[in-house]
Amino acid sequence: MECRTQTLTTVIPNDPNIIRATCNCFIQDVDGFGYDAESAVALVTGFAEAMANAHAHGNRREPQRTIAIHYALSRHQACLDICDQGDGFDPASVPDPTDDENIGKPSGRGLWLMRAMFDSVEFMEGGRRVRLTRRTTTAPPIAARQRDRGDPEQHHQHLSAERHQSAAPLAPPCVCVSSHSVMPATRS
Repeated sequence: MECRTQTLTTVIPNDPNIIRATCNCFIQDVDGFGYDAESAVALVTGFAEAMANAHAHGNRREPQRTIAIHYALSRHQACLDICDQGDGFDPASVPDPTDDENIGKPSGRGLWLMRAMFDSVEFMEGGRRVRLTRRTTTAPPIAARQRDRGDPEQHHQHLSAERHQSAAPLAPPCVCVSSHSVMPATRS
């Protein structure tokens, strides 16, 4: 049985375009791991929420600040660690967005989503760092799902489609962009 882990450790500027590019790289990594839909949606949502919170709330959109990122993806677990350079906060002080008085408010749902989608949400360094941990499940390839359903014609069609997709050019490698240069992110 294959035991594979995808990790990334990097520090990026607090720039919305670089944050967006980093989120896209994360999506590629999650997609490449073959998680089931529920795990993939949770991971991408949690990562995007943590990045948005670091940018807007922690770093107050100040471009001279940075966001430190570390994540490790494996077949059975994902751990995401995002740290900003802000003043921190008390997570217990964030109002529950499901309370009647908060339903119409335009913000406040990110922490609620993270807590709903992850097995563990830890705040450290006075609220400047969040660690999200989730047990994950990988999905069988499309061809295997069709084969298991006993539909040989569909199995053949999906197998051909998978071969065609695997021949498609790979997306360009993800890079970490600093304020001075473009550097490969540390991956293992």
